[in-house]
Amino acid sequence: MRVKEKLDDLGLVEDEDYRLEDILQPVPQGGYSTKKVYILTPEAFKTCLMRARKYPNQKVDPVIYSKYYLLLEKQVLEHFVEHYLEEILQFIYLIFKNKLFLKKFISKLLKV
Repeated sequence: MRVKEKLDDLGLVEDEDYRLEDILQPVPQGGYSTKKVYILTPEAFKTCLMRARKYPNQKVDPVIYSKYYLLLEKQVLEHFVEHYLEEILQFIYLIFKNKLFLKKFISKLLKV
């Protein structure tokens, strides 16, 4: 089954769930050839993984791809929490602190 047919069978929509790009690749004879590459959104990729099947004589079990993706997703989330959560919390604190300051400042102005 061709890639486009599989994506259509999964109900994925071009330019919404994925996009098709032409990639130039060098060829041994010199010059370049164009290869079509499907760029999936994370949700579309997950959908493909959830619906993947292992066919007879298939060399690689699709389960390995889903495990790899989940590992990557976990690493990205841990990195985000580790590196950005403290900054986000400090930013939220500053917003509330400034909001309280502005509220007091405006109250004093209105009383004068």
